[in-house]
Amino acid sequence: MRENRSHTNYGLWAGMTADVASDDTVLDAMFNTGIVGFKGFLSESGIDDFKRLDRQALSRAMAYCGQKGAVLALRAEWEDTIKQFAHPIRQTDRKDVSAFLDSRPVDAELKAAELAMEEAAKYGTKVHIVHVSHPKVVELIQSAKKTGVDVSLETCPHYLIFNEEDFIQQGPLLKCAPPLRDSDCVNGLWEKVKNKQIDCISSDHSPCPLSMKQAGNENIWEAWGGIQGVQFGTTAFLSQAMSRGLSLEEVLPMLTANVASRFPSLEKQGEIKIGNQANLTIYHSDSKTVFKKEDILFRHPYSPYVGQEVQGNVEATIVNGNLVFDREKGMLSDPFGKDICAM
Repeated sequence: MRENRSHTNYGLWAGMTADVASDDTVLDAMFNTGIVGFKGFLSESGIDDFKRLDRQALSRAMAYCGQKGAVLALRAEWEDTIKQFAHPIRQTDRKDVSAFLDSRPVDAELKAAELAMEEAAKYGTKVHIVHVSHPKVVELIQSAKKTGVDVSLETCPHYLIFNEEDFIQQGPLLKCAPPLRDSDCVNGLWEKVKNKQIDCISSDHSPCPLSMKQAGNENIWEAWGGIQGVQFGTTAFLSQAMSRGLSLEEVLPMLTANVASRFPSLEKQGEIKIGNQANLTIYHSDSKTVFKKEDILFRHPYSPYVGQEVQGNVEATIVNGNLVFDREKGMLSDPFGKDICAM
C-alpha cells in the first residue's frame, strides 16, 4: 500500500500497545519485517485501537525488546498522573487552553520517565524517550544514562520555538502532548541542546484536517492534539539555533548522525561518506524566508509556523542520488521512496 507514495525514503515503527505487548507471535511478525523499533504510549494516545502501556504491559514490552535488542520508543506521560490532575479540572467544566495546560504538568512526564528508566535497567533494554518538553525530564534521563541505562532522548522543534503563552494566544493550533511549557523551560531546553544532552530533534508531525483543530475553539478538550510542522520545523530549529549562537556543525548531528547511530536499521544514513545512501539536503544558511500558507506541501494546508520569518532555507533535496526537490521548481519526480528498514 505504501509503495510509490513517498518522495523520500522512510522506516516504520511497530506499535507496542497493551494488546500486543504479551503476544510474542504478533511482535515477532512485526520485528521480522524490518522496523526502526517499537513505539508505545504511557498515556492515552487519542486513538482507540492504540492502547497505552500500563505498568504491567510496559514491563512485558521492555522484556521483549531487551531480548531482541530492539529499541523501544516511549511517549512518556504517565496516564494515572494526568488523570489525577485532569479529573478535578474537568469536573469544573473548564474548557480553556489553560485548563489543558494545568491537566498535564511535568509531573506526568517525570513519573513516566522514571518508570521507563527502572524497567529499562531491569531488562537491559534500549529505550528512546520521545517528545521531551521539559529540562527536568532531560536531567532525569541523563542521570539514568550515567548509571548505565541504554537510553536516548529527543525533543521537537515546537518545544524549542513556541511556549505556553503562544498556545494561549493561538489556541488549538498549538495543542500537543506533552503540552508546550513556559519560556523558562524553552530556554532550559536550549541549554540542554547546547550541552549536547539532547540526542535527537524530531518533527513529531501530527496531521489532521483543520476542522479537527477548530473543534477546540470553544472547548480545548475537543481539539486534536498534534502540530503540523514537518516542512518547517527543521528550518525553524536551525534558525533559532543560529540566533542563539550555535553553529550548524553543533546541531546538525541531532537531525542526522545521532539518529542514524541510535537505530541499527538506519546505519547507512546520517553522514556523507562512501557506502552511505546519497540522501542530502542543500541548505542555504544565509538566506531569509517567511513561511507562507501557499508554500505548504503537506496534505492539510495550515501550520502554526505560517508567518514566521527565519534565517536559512532548504534549496534542494537529493534522495538516492536523485534531485527530487528544488526550491524554485518544486517537486521534480514521481514518488519513489522506499522502506529502508524492510527485510
